[in-house]
Amino acid sequence: MVERADDENTSSPRDILVRWANEQDAWVRVLVKAVLVSRGPAGDDSIDEAFEVFLREQQLIESDAPPSMPPLPTEQDSGASQESFLLLRLAEVAGVNALAAAQTIEFDPRLTVLFGQNGSGKTGYARIIKRASGAGDRKQVTILGDIGADEDTESPRARFEIEVDGATRTIDWRNEERLAPLDRISVFDSDLAEVHLDSDLGYVLTPAELTRFKDVATAIQAVQSKVQSRAATLRSESALRPNPFTRGTRVHTIVDELGSASPMGELQQLAQFDESDQSRLSELTAELAEQQDDGGQRRAVILRRQIGDFDRLLNVLPVLSRFDADSYNASLEDVLTAEAELVELRETLFAADELAAEPDEEWQRFIEAGKAYADHLDLHEYPQADDRCLYCRQRLEPRALELLRRYGQLLTGTAQTKLSDAEAALRASTLGLDRTELENLQDAFEVTEESSEATRSVNDLLSGALDCLDLTESRSRCTSHELSSMASAQIPAARAMREKLAGDQRSLEEKQSDRDGSLRDMRAELDLLDDRRRLGEHLPAIRQCIDNAAEAQKLQGFDQQISSSILNKLTRASTRANEELTNGDFQRRFEDECAALNAPRVELEFRGRSGASQRQKRLADHRPSEILSEGEQKVLALADFLAECRMNSRQRPIVMDDPVSSLDYRRLEDVADRLTDLATEHQVIILTHNIMFVAALIERSNNSTHKMKVLQVREDDSRKGLVAEDYESPLDTPKRLESRIDQAIQDARDAQGAEQDRHIRRAYGLLRSWSEVFVEQELLGNVSQRYRPNIRMGALKTIKPDRIDDATRVVNRVYNRASRLIDGHSNPLEQLNVSPEVADLQKDWDALKQARSVYMKT
Repeated sequence: MVERADDENTSSPRDILVRWANEQDAWVRVLVKAVLVSRGPAGDDSIDEAFEVFLREQQLIESDAPPSMPPLPTEQDSGASQESFLLLRLAEVAGVNALAAAQTIEFDPRLTVLFGQNGSGKTGYARIIKRASGAGDRKQVTILGDIGADEDTESPRARFEIEVDGATRTIDWRNEERLAPLDRISVFDSDLAEVHLDSDLGYVLTPAELTRFKDVATAIQAVQSKVQSRAATLRSESALRPNPFTRGTRVHTIVDELGSASPMGELQQLAQFDESDQSRLSELTAELAEQQDDGGQRRAVILRRQIGDFDRLLNVLPVLSRFDADSYNASLEDVLTAEAELVELRETLFAADELAAEPDEEWQRFIEAGKAYADHLDLHEYPQADDRCLYCRQRLEPRALELLRRYGQLLTGTAQTKLSDAEAALRASTLGLDRTELENLQDAFEVTEESSEATRSVNDLLSGALDCLDLTESRSRCTSHELSSMASAQIPAARAMREKLAGDQRSLEEKQSDRDGSLRDMRAELDLLDDRRRLGEHLPAIRQCIDNAAEAQKLQGFDQQISSSILNKLTRASTRANEELTNGDFQRRFEDECAALNAPRVELEFRGRSGASQRQKRLADHRPSEILSEGEQKVLALADFLAECRMNSRQRPIVMDDPVSSLDYRRLEDVADRLTDLATEHQVIILTHNIMFVAALIERSNNSTHKMKVLQVREDDSRKGLVAEDYESPLDTPKRLESRIDQAIQDARDAQGAEQDRHIRRAYGLLRSWSEVFVEQELLGNVSQRYRPNIRMGALKTIKPDRIDDATRVVNRVYNRASRLIDGHSNPLEQLNVSPEVADLQKDWDALKQARSVYMKT
């Protein structure tokens, strides 16, 4: 048996946690107490209670008296008992895989074995325990319903019956993952074996008290989240939105920047609004209305428009002043003369030719188009001898060639040049103004009854300019010979008028600027008075905003304190609990478990003893999985797991799901020895499909005062997980068969006829089984056993050679008779209708018992 390595001088993790909590504020102790009472995470009610205590402690809510939370007692102070926890029963399973309904598993307080072949439903029960205990934290445990069912299955559920310190409790499980107090169950399976083998382990399975540090940290962080949330809410409520005051006033500025340091005293002073302030407010209101009611703005708009009109007029007048009517008329005459000469030349050149029509203007445009096409083709010397027509592509005959050359002479001759020059001179002397611009100006200087002489003169000039523009555009002679002189005379007057308007504009802008400054001052004084008048009604809300900002700032400081101080100190306390208790104690226990399981020797390295609480296993510089066989890895992981389980001195259930898979039969024996021994300290529940492992456990139970319960999990055509409470061990013993044989003989006595014969035959079948078990286990001393792979050479010394012959004669005689009578053997014809009597059966049974008694006598 592995000895406990408890150190009475070492503080338990619980006491370290309690002493740390007693150094903290009351709200922290509320959380620690809740975690210790629930032995798991603090509930929402406890979080809310701690947060309220926190607010009262910090005087953030009104309270008649500060909260009182007395120091928590340590186990040493209170003499707290070591709590025990047992699984009694698992029943009312529904909605889990294809497990049958109405099945109940009664657990033995020491050792229970659930034996079942693959696919029998054993894994379904294992999944329930894993999910309820939270053993699936490292790998999610998902439970499905019966996927082969025609209808939707109900949600997974089951009922656990447990015993805590002698008191029975019932827990309804509704597919929760980690349900207190079931989370105290330790579970070992193939997935966890990997973790215990190579992973850097923090102590998460046992002792359970070490997980309370994490639970407390989580609860503190939950309160911290409430602190942060309240601070964020207060910050959002520390501003008066929308700001009800006028932008730019002192009141608006203060309210817009509300915070914990806002000058509430100044605001209260500004809110003192008396009769003199009201009188000044009324006076300013009237004066401002009077000042704003004038035509200054309208006058400014008119001046800007008039200045723009004169600017455009001054752009037109120089153009008009430069227009020479006589020059225009002369150029027009030159154009007309040149056109007449060109027509006369054209008629002369082409009078003898047979043209399709008269050489008129349309014909002129035709030959000009041909010349342009030739230039486009870079045929500037066209036409030449042997050239082709540009249009029909036929070779030019001499007559056509000569005609085309005359075309060129017409287009490039002196008459054409003279016409081009005349037209250029005409364009240069034409009035170059835009009609739309002149019309717009005429509209601007429209003559009315109130118009001045100057306006009338400008209007007359523009009318003459439009008439002149009509004549030039139609190539008519211009008769407005005084237009140029009239325009020249208007320029000085227009410039003078423009300067006068610009001066009026500057004078108006100066007056407007002075008046605007005065109005701004009046408006600012009026706005401040109006804000002061309305400030009183908003003071309560403003004061609340300032209070909210101050509280938010205070909460922010507490938020930083929780992170930098409280949680850091909790981490140090957790590290101390791991260092003082876990590291040193675990190493001793791990070495004991390795020795008990004949596991390979490895080195344990506790990384960061003064900080993190994690351990590594090393073989030289390698991980165990890189060196060890699969079986060696399994027992090493099992040793690590059992060492953790035994760290907790309180009795807790330990569930082993197929712990001997991958193990050879020698190591199977070691595991059977260790788990049988472990069942004297903890409740052990084993789920396995290995019949040899079950046989080894039964053998050890038979040789011990502590018995075990073996349940078989079976399946039929449609149901899985059928639990057989009356499971018969694959290793029957003579003593176990005796009562069944006696009952079979009694049943035969009570029956008659064919029914009696059937009972006699069944009894002889049991006599045959008894004979085999007697020979295997007692006559031959268990040297060779069914379900065992090896010969027990050490048991040879228990065989009694001097008594074997006598026992063998009796056993062989009864065994042969029984073999002829059981249904599994054919019988000679002469015996088919011969059935032994009850007396014969009793005589054979008595002979067997006497033979065994003589052989076993010491």
